[in-house]
Amino acid sequence: ANLAGLNLKPIGSGPYKFDKLIKDEKSGKIKEYYLIKNKNYYNTPPLIDINFKFYPNFEEAITGLNNKEVLGINYLPPGMKKNILTPKTLNFHKLNLPQLTAIFFNQKNNKILADKKIRQALWLSLNRLAIVQEHLNDDAYVVDGPILPFSFAYNKDLKRYEYDQREAEKILDEEGWKLATGSPEKAENASSSEQKNIINETEKATTRLEEKKWRKKDKQFLTIKLTTINREENKEIVKAIKDYWERIGVKVDLRIIPGSKIQSEVIKPRNFEALFYGQVTGLDPDPYAFWHSSQVGENGFNIPNFANKEVDKLLEDARLSSDIKERTEKYKKFQNIIAEEIPAIFMYSPIYTYPQGNLIKNFEVNNILYPSDRFANVSEWYIKTGKKLIW
Repeated sequence: ANLAGLNLKPIGSGPYKFDKLIKDEKSGKIKEYYLIKNKNYYNTPPLIDINFKFYPNFEEAITGLNNKEVLGINYLPPGMKKNILTPKTLNFHKLNLPQLTAIFFNQKNNKILADKKIRQALWLSLNRLAIVQEHLNDDAYVVDGPILPFSFAYNKDLKRYEYDQREAEKILDEEGWKLATGSPEKAENASSSEQKNIINETEKATTRLEEKKWRKKDKQFLTIKLTTINREENKEIVKAIKDYWERIGVKVDLRIIPGSKIQSEVIKPRNFEALFYGQVTGLDPDPYAFWHSSQVGENGFNIPNFANKEVDKLLEDARLSSDIKERTEKYKKFQNIIAEEIPAIFMYSPIYTYPQGNLIKNFEVNNILYPSDRFANVSEWYIKTGKKLIW
């Protein structure tokens, strides 16, 4: 179907209409795609034509941007801004995505985590802002709850757990987890070569910490297995989390899982103690699918298997109401309960960086659900020189 003529050369009633395309002679893949203004558009017609160029990877796309072959690329991955030779000729639009990354707790698999004070200490011990700045090049911002700041339902007065290592240590002391000499159990045998590499990579650090004092209570050490997907960004961040937690005497074993297995081997069976994972929340703030008790279990998205009758009622009522004020109040109460119960540590929300030549004027998009949403007001874009925009 993707190769059908009406898909490659569509006819529609939108602001643009298909003009032509150019294919690679050998592979048959589309290299360039040309759209022209639809002068018969029912609304105000666009001011510029748009041409798209397709590259096999971000490196070549950035080269095209540097060589003035195009006036923008669809996305700039974290850490690649240094590859752009003339950044002053571009606007780096920072677009909000309805996504968040958190550390979800499984209190059933690790009974220690059933103590809310422990979860609070773990949150307080993390310098999330430093983690974002160091490992994400500021291409994300710290979040404190399940509803993002650009949503109408966001609770700006939400209880926050700012970085405070001393307070975290004090809580652990008060809960009876005292620093003691000795060596906690080593991580279990790795189930994959990637996991073995991660554990071996941290073995030197573990050896250095053998003489370190660890948190212990009733002959049991405070240890946590932290799981995440095998992505370079994730691996760097969980190492930072491990470092912060071990500073307060909590021993952490890392478990790295291939992305293809994270659903079947970890999330569905809830086979984790702490899971560093990202969720797409959607533009509407309705968090029913992620936090209602009906979504607990292998067929639901309620990852920490959180169940709270008051939360259930708030989420049920909020999604049935069309009154924005009523929904906002219910979602604020919901956020307060989550902040108090701490079923997860909310880390950050990624920022979608969209580089666009500063010749282009009137770009006014702030929030997107899909990358294509960056063209939401394309009919209002204009440039002062020339008529065609090459993309």
